[in-house]
Amino acid sequence: MPNRRRATSAPAPVSDGDRGAAPAITRADRFSVQDLIVEAGYGIGARPTRLIMTALGTTIGIASLVVTIGFAQTAAG
Repeated sequence: MPNRRRATSAPAPVSDGDRGAAPAITRADRFSVQDLIVEAGYGIGARPTRLIMTALGTTIGIASLVVTIGFAQTAAG
């Protein structure tokens, strides 16, 4: 059987219209820290009940972990 080689040519250049290139991201296109804080504030203000329920769930979860570890330490003693 003859030795077959693959063609190793470089791909043809592609124009911007063909590949759908995204515009370059500039500094003005990114969120600043202030923008992120404002967005978080709007999220908290839009759904205060969700915030309270999430905080309550987190508090109960941490408290149950502390109690479980405390009971385990007490039982080990």
